[in-house]
Amino acid sequence: MIRAVIFDMDGVLIDSEPIWRKVEARVYQKMGLPVTENTLLATMGTRIDKAVEYIYQMHPWGPTPTLAHVTNRILKGVEEEIRAHGVLKEEVAQALSLCKKRGVGIALASSTTVRLIRVTLETLHLTHFFQVMHSGELETHPKPAPDIYLTTAHMLKVKPEECIAIEDSPVGVVSAKAAGMKCIAVVDPHHASDPRYEIADVRINSLKDFNEKIWNKLIIRRLSSIKS
Repeated sequence: MIRAVIFDMDGVLIDSEPIWRKVEARVYQKMGLPVTENTLLATMGTRIDKAVEYIYQMHPWGPTPTLAHVTNRILKGVEEEIRAHGVLKEEVAQALSLCKKRGVGIALASSTTVRLIRVTLETLHLTHFFQVMHSGELETHPKPAPDIYLTTAHMLKVKPEECIAIEDSPVGVVSAKAAGMKCIAVVDPHHASDPRYEIADVRINSLKDFNEKIWNKLIIRRLSSIKS
């Protein structure tokens, strides 16, 4: 039985990945760092403090500014961009409608900060849809570790195997599957060939493809795994 659907936020509810790359590129450019778009793409789905650490390892800039300062500068820039330009993806309403029709719990599990989750959901007028909103900021081990999904399932009072996770990043897919959940991968075109997508139960190009047929397919797979 599927009792809950857990959505990632960036790239699933809002096309914010370009916003993240734009702000990160601007911050690193001001610091004089030769950070390419491909390098930024490699950190997709990674918690921002870990992404900053990754850049620091590639281009160590010394003791100042601190990693925390750079992280906060990026977060502030992304927040400003989302407040000003954040738009809900058209297909999200259909996906949420299907979840409500099925009578399941609806949750959010995002690598970003609690504050940015709140800002984004308020901007998109989505806050009331989610019973649980959980941030990777509160976890010791971020995605691809399963912790964020295990905690979210616990908050929903359901078992991980009773959940569908909807993810767009390869890192997020690994996290959801490691937690024992069914996973729908909304494939990001920049990472379409990434082999980590292969472990998802279903791969789709858009939430427009999340429909009754996909739902029933996941239920059948769930029953098959129980019998085996």
